[in-house]
Amino acid sequence: MSLRNKTLIVTGLTLILLIFLLYISSEKIIMESFSRLEDSETQINVQRVMNALSDRISSISITLKDWAFWDDTCDFVEHPVKNKYIQSNLTDNTFTNLNMNLVIFVNKSGQIVFAKSFDIEKQCEIPISQSLKSHIVPGSKLLDHKGPKSSVSGIILLPEGTMLVASRPILPTDEKWPSRGTLIFGRYLDDDEVKTLSNITRLHISLHSIDEKNLPDDFLRAFKVFSSSETSIFVNTDGFDDITGYVLIKDIYNKSCLMLKVNTPRKIYKHGRVTVFYFITVIMVIGILVGTALVVMLQKVILFRLSHLEGSMISIRESKNLSLRVPVEGQDELGNIAITVNQMLEALEQSQAELKERTVKLEEANRELRKLDELKSSFIATVSHELRTPLTSILGFTKIIKKKFKKIFSHDLKGEQLEKSKNQINTNMDIIIAEGERLTSIINNILDMARLKSGNVEFKKEPCSIYNIIDHISSSISPLLEDKEIEFIKDIQEDLPEILSDKYTIIQVLINLISNAIKFTDKGSIICRVKGNNSEIIVSIIDTGIGIEKQYHSIIFDEFKQLVNGSAGKPGGTGLGLAICKKIIEQSGGRIWVESEPGKGSNFSFTIPTTEHGISNF
Repeated sequence: MSLRNKTLIVTGLTLILLIFLLYISSEKIIMESFSRLEDSETQINVQRVMNALSDRISSISITLKDWAFWDDTCDFVEHPVKNKYIQSNLTDNTFTNLNMNLVIFVNKSGQIVFAKSFDIEKQCEIPISQSLKSHIVPGSKLLDHKGPKSSVSGIILLPEGTMLVASRPILPTDEKWPSRGTLIFGRYLDDDEVKTLSNITRLHISLHSIDEKNLPDDFLRAFKVFSSSETSIFVNTDGFDDITGYVLIKDIYNKSCLMLKVNTPRKIYKHGRVTVFYFITVIMVIGILVGTALVVMLQKVILFRLSHLEGSMISIRESKNLSLRVPVEGQDELGNIAITVNQMLEALEQSQAELKERTVKLEEANRELRKLDELKSSFIATVSHELRTPLTSILGFTKIIKKKFKKIFSHDLKGEQLEKSKNQINTNMDIIIAEGERLTSIINNILDMARLKSGNVEFKKEPCSIYNIIDHISSSISPLLEDKEIEFIKDIQEDLPEILSDKYTIIQVLINLISNAIKFTDKGSIICRVKGNNSEIIVSIIDTGIGIEKQYHSIIFDEFKQLVNGSAGKPGGTGLGLAICKKIIEQSGGRIWVESEPGKGSNFSFTIPTTEHGISNF
């Protein structure tokens, strides 16, 4: 096997090993980080639902306070024979307006003065639950109030369903103690109430009593986890698409009675998978480029010269013409070998001429030849060693990276050191990703321009709607506007005909122009204006940015021409973006121009033929 092939194999295997190690490491670091973030978000969502449920219970208690601390309520509890209070305040409309299913008035002796249960959905009175009465007896939790600030609110699990209840002592309007009795409000935690909680939190919620015989399997598994540990919130991954959080809800007696399930899509996890994919892709591209550059450099600096030297020596050997000389290239070891070989050839030539006259000198020449042969072998060994040196460095740095990762995740590394190392690695990776994306953008622009100039681009000519193209653009650029004080405005004329063009190249032009507008506009607006003009449509991208001096209007569409505003400090690119836009528009049968003044923004406009007057071919 040739030295060149060995170099290619060793370099390729080294890059493959490096990419594999980076993939394994990124899977562990990035995906574990996203999983922890996903668990944290799920716990926050569960807590949001618990807070919303607590707010619903608190709203009942607040409403109850207005009724309990009222002179008319005190008078009614002490003199229940007065029906005027009931007729005025406890009608069916009251239950509907308060969104309550239950109202119970209890006097200070613990006797129920008035009780009414109402079905809001059916708008009719229903019997009081017999099981509920067992919670309203002297000394019970709902009637045990020790002062004017006392209140009880929470959940009661009844055979008919779960109820949100609140209880307060009945006092005069001035809230003077002692209590005249107890007022209890209740609302069933039915499907409508659960749906309301879902709408408030914008989460998918389900509830089940832990006393149910046919508890669903996922609830049963979660209940076993709560029973065997002190976990307050249990998070479970339900496959690739969903993640679920569970929490136990306690009743007013501080006993677990319900289990809440909150189901959310795994957006964070999927984003993590995409991040790892792009990271590895960028690493592979960079690895291929670096490997190619390394092989090319070795080929040019060492392998090509060595092969040329070997070929020259073989040619001299086969021709048996000692007057020939090998070319001397460079002043390094290879050049010294070429000089030595030439000296050897010169000596052999002299020896051959004096062979008949000086046999002794011929023997010396033969010894010199053997010496030079040994020098050649020594040279080859030296070159082989020198070739192995950069490869050894690559392997060494790979092992250092591997050792670094092992050190980061060892048990001996302290939290502060771990965080510092993680931050350093993340910073380095961000730099690699940013530079890789920038390099990819530059290469793509150069390739696009090369293809456009070569005429090998095939435009797919078809009728398409300018409205659909603008809608697509609006969705694509929205992430670019998130951290900017810029308003994107669409000003599109109605009843425009379809255009005859390759819609993807038009989208490319629009995204390029809008991205430039965003780059050079700190705040204000960007207007996308579309209007008809006879046989063509005019599209304009108008911004309120820094503007362009008139003297540069004629050159900004040239290749590798870019204007950098020194005070704005805007990053440069390849200077090919507007040149590509110009090529696309012109090859599509249109034209492009700019109108701008410094400090007054810019207006980049181009035309597209309509389907009624489209060009014959691209």
